Amino acid sequence: MTVSRSSSTSCFLDFGADFLALFRGNRPEMHPYCYSIRDYSVDSAAQKLRSLGIEPRTEGNRIYFPDPDGLRVQLASS
Repeated sequence: MTVSRSSSTSCFLDFGADFLALFRGNRPEMHPYCYSIRDYSVDSAAQKLRSLGIEPRTEGNRIYFPDPDGLRVQLASS
């Protein structure tokens, strides 16, 4: 694991081809958390989520949707 970049509000930890992104919020919570996905396609990921009854929000090449506890999940390419 290595830190690829960081600032006062974020930190990206690399695990080979994968990463974990951590973001600082106004209050302690886990919001959002991000999964990196190999061979990621925003269109196919959005289609898969919709087929599961989840309506995602897209921003560029990122997808956001709520998990069962209401936390915001982000998907991105690895």
